[in-house]
Amino acid sequence: MHEAKLSRMFERYRSRNDLGALAEVFDAVSDELLRVARHVAGRGIDPEDLVQSTFLAAIERADTFDVARPLVPWLMGILINQSRLARRRASPNLSEESARVLPDTAMIEGGAEEHEVDEAVTRALSELPRTYREVLVPHLSEGKKPHEIARDLGRPQGTVRAQIHRGIRLMRKALPAGFAVGAFGILRSNGLAQVRDTVLHEAARASGQGPAAVLSVHAARAARLVRRRVAAVGTVAILGGALWLAWPANGNAGSHDTALDVARADARGLERNELAPVDDSARKRATGSLATDPGTSETASEPYGSVAVHVLDAAGKKPVAGVRVTLLAWGDPYWFETPRVLTSDKDGFARFDRVHAGRVGVHLDGGKQPRGEVFADKETLIEAPLQPGIALSATVRDGNGHPVAGALIDVFAERDGDVTNTSSPADENGHVLVANVVAGAWIAARADKHASSDLLWLGLPQYVATNRAEIELDVRSGGLAFDGVVLDAEGALVANARVTITPPRMDEPMWRADGSAAFESPAIHLSTDAHGRFHADGLRAGAYALRVESPGSSTLDARIAPVDGAFETLTLRLPRGAVVKGEVRFDDGTPAGSVQIESMSRDGGPPVVAVSDTLGAFQIEGLHPGRVTLQARAGGIGPITRADLDVSSNEPTPWNPIVAHQETIQGRAFGEDGRLVKTWLVLAAPESVAEDDPAAALTRWSRAYVPADPSAMLLQCYIDKEGEFVVPCRSGATHRIELRPRAAWQGPVQAVASGVRAGARNVELHVIPRLGGFQGRFVDARGRPVAMTLVVAVPRDITAETRALVDASTGRFDIQVMPGRYDLLAWAPRGAPWHVGRFEIPANAKVDLGDQLVPSPGRLTVDTTSLRTSTMELESDHGVKLELQSVSAHEWSAQELQPGTYHVTLTRIDGQRFVRKVEVGSDETAHVQFALENE
Repeated sequence: MHEAKLSRMFERYRSRNDLGALAEVFDAVSDELLRVARHVAGRGIDPEDLVQSTFLAAIERADTFDVARPLVPWLMGILINQSRLARRRASPNLSEESARVLPDTAMIEGGAEEHEVDEAVTRALSELPRTYREVLVPHLSEGKKPHEIARDLGRPQGTVRAQIHRGIRLMRKALPAGFAVGAFGILRSNGLAQVRDTVLHEAARASGQGPAAVLSVHAARAARLVRRRVAAVGTVAILGGALWLAWPANGNAGSHDTALDVARADARGLERNELAPVDDSARKRATGSLATDPGTSETASEPYGSVAVHVLDAAGKKPVAGVRVTLLAWGDPYWFETPRVLTSDKDGFARFDRVHAGRVGVHLDGGKQPRGEVFADKETLIEAPLQPGIALSATVRDGNGHPVAGALIDVFAERDGDVTNTSSPADENGHVLVANVVAGAWIAARADKHASSDLLWLGLPQYVATNRAEIELDVRSGGLAFDGVVLDAEGALVANARVTITPPRMDEPMWRADGSAAFESPAIHLSTDAHGRFHADGLRAGAYALRVESPGSSTLDARIAPVDGAFETLTLRLPRGAVVKGEVRFDDGTPAGSVQIESMSRDGGPPVVAVSDTLGAFQIEGLHPGRVTLQARAGGIGPITRADLDVSSNEPTPWNPIVAHQETIQGRAFGEDGRLVKTWLVLAAPESVAEDDPAAALTRWSRAYVPADPSAMLLQCYIDKEGEFVVPCRSGATHRIELRPRAAWQGPVQAVASGVRAGARNVELHVIPRLGGFQGRFVDARGRPVAMTLVVAVPRDITAETRALVDASTGRFDIQVMPGRYDLLAWAPRGAPWHVGRFEIPANAKVDLGDQLVPSPGRLTVDTTSLRTSTMELESDHGVKLELQSVSAHEWSAQELQPGTYHVTLTRIDGQRFVRKVEVGSDETAHVQFALENE
């Protein structure tokens, strides 16, 4: 390539981040640089490493190159400097003068032949559907074997072999006659192939481009090599082209599984000078668009599009702002490691750029999950109407049962998150109406001079089923205030420091008489003002966890508690913080984006967390100087990489962890007719080895469903258009693999495979028509129908619960389920849910449970005369916590209790605990008394 053109190509890379231009420069001068490197490399120094370091240095110093001057001498100068540095690194005692005694290479001549890319071959390779391009390009241009490509892409080896074979067939359709299939047999990497790949990936990382850009350049190189091969074989190529076109169009190639096998077969044909008929239609196809495989959408060379999610109300008419939108791009082989989350703007839009082409899923607050298809270089609009919101009717009362006018209802998307919405003030009766509250949200009440109420969860089945909730919220009079001032290590006031005040957490809800599930009061999130001050009110008389965070300082964790009924004003001094920064890479060498890096607290406090960007870079701040434990995991669910580091506040500590991709389970699914099922949903559910008591079903349901595992959505996938699935899973666990139809993914499970270990391959799911079901009727002691709200069948063998409304007039219910064991839970209009029992449901049978007796609830009163009580707790014999309400200074009560055994625990002001066991009968009131003389 002419020197002037070389300079222009490098300038094109420098000004436009054109990786193709850089690749052409590399291809033109790398052989010449390598010859020089062999002369100047010292003992133990790899010449190819010198060429690589030369180009990496040229990328860093690109701004210093003068385009008016020749490029090769500039690169030669960098090469000489790199060789000297390498010599000094190899021999630390080598003097500067000795390092300069190098051969004069300025006059070494050598030209690189000009590479002319054949447009047809370039188009055919770069426009192959992504599935085939990802396997064919590395196979042809880098000489990778199918098992190597399968390992890199996380696909079964047999699948890769088939995709290579099919990709060659697509090439046959797209290329004009006269191309020899034998040319593909010689596309193998030379000694500089790995250097070239490393240089391009580094250039892509530095310019913010992804691996797809490098893949496109590789495709162009493969096309040039084909072009060179065609020119070399001359007239023999005509014979090869005849054999190419004679290759079976139906793909029945016998034992020839790979492109190398195809090339060998072609070479044998050339040796025998065999000819085959030429299909002239191939020439016509080559001049038009690339023929795509049936059922596969066309994909451009850059396999990214964009997605605009438009969040609308349940009627699909009005945009809704402030809704959390999670996008899962199933077109990305590692989509589960890079979930993306945005919040809808004022027009209801959440826009995602650079989304992998293919199927995508959108998760909205409240459980709505629309799907869509993304195409390269196009924007996909997904209309996402919300689930019908819950009409909330709340009454706010104080500790004496009086209505609190002016009280406000805060809505939270997460239990410990920020407020997403606030109601209008309550009327004089303490009544508040809030329309369209997202199902699954959390709510709490607050009022001036009162402590905040408990958090209540609106994801319970009775609310979701009816889209209505009538709730009472209790705020306690005399809410406490807390003030503080934040200083840095030098004593300067710190503005905009983030302050979080959090009550201790419970593992399960406390069930109230009205059937709601209550948690502790919400966390308070504040920022310091310009004078470093902050103020919090509405606190209860108890202990809280305090966290203060500010850039450049260590995170401060502390506990605060009132003294003599009040919180003291505190001055909080933040120690100088330590920083850890670096880059995360996967074990295959690619940058690892969306990796969660966290510093584990040694005192049991919350970790300090950071997430790597798309290039794998991260910086985690706020660490305490000294010994820290760091861990990294892809997507927040991958295998953990852990390290202990000594960190200092003087300078950032480097850490470049290598993480493993999340393990997967691979297989296929077959329908009732034995044919492959495509585009259905597959879910991997980790199995529990524990077999708990059936009576603890409600406690288990509470823990599994109320906190709601946010990573569960990352353990699913769609079956691709080849009929295969690759579903992420949890390392070291066994799983149930479940299949649901695309059009009814929330419906009954259609197939199940149990005991599947992480990393399993060739798993098969078979749909068998075997649904069963059960029915029954709820009645009272006199045989009259009971208007339960609904029933929920919680399965022991699959993950999908099934819900059914109860007919208010007859008390009957009817549920269709997969065969297996089920715990049946029933929700009454008031009181905690009721565990009806455990039932075994056979296949293809409807089980009639008959009349299920619903006993009348009982009541409980507790007398704590002469005892200064700190807390009072009530728990059923099944482990379900229930609310005890304070009636007076020494009297507590509980209503709507199901008959059974209960435990009352009193904690005295000095910390002593006392427990009473009591039986509560149907339609009776039980009494418990704690007397000083008996304690």
